[in-house]
Amino acid sequence: IKFIRIINMKILIAVSHDVFFKPRFLYNLILRLDEHEIVHVMEVRNVKRKRISEVSPAKFWGLKGVMVLAIIKLFRKSLSVFPFPAFIRSLSTVKRVSSLFEIPYSNVLDINNKEVVDYIREIKPDIVVSFQHQIFKKKLLSIPGVKFINCHPSLLPKYRGVKPIFWAMLNKDDKFGVTVHEMNIKIDCGGIISQREIK
Repeated sequence: IKFIRIINMKILIAVSHDVFFKPRFLYNLILRLDEHEIVHVMEVRNVKRKRISEVSPAKFWGLKGVMVLAIIKLFRKSLSVFPFPAFIRSLSTVKRVSSLFEIPYSNVLDINNKEVVDYIREIKPDIVVSFQHQIFKKKLLSIPGVKFINCHPSLLPKYRGVKPIFWAMLNKDDKFGVTVHEMNIKIDCGGIISQREIK
């Protein structure tokens, strides 16, 4: 597929709350999109629901993984306390990365909330790029003039929906991947823009 390179697009970025990976990821993404206008960054929180059983972090990540994540979390927290240079401190949270680039930021509990949908309609982005877990509903997806793009950690159409990496591991797949696709009402069924296979 050939794409026409469009410059000066207005882009809204929605990322999940994550103190480990998302700040650095967002920083690099903003640098790569420098010819476009990032109009807003929304950090989408994980809505807590009661679950019958939940896998503990130690079982999911393993003891070594939990220790590494704990060290990263302690380091990120210490960035706000100790006098590190501003550049290093700015990479500690999504909010600080947004502030570094002077991009409006908001903390969002529900991406489909009426106020959030109205705000997106008001600022009129050309594209909303999603790197988070919440499902976009019809009211949000039907905002005129906006393309919605999602990054999903599987080789779609395989492993649509939640926890695709878990299912790939459970099934002992020797490869998985990442898919960038358009969003529509059917979950993870929009047109595929790009895929990358990872061993």
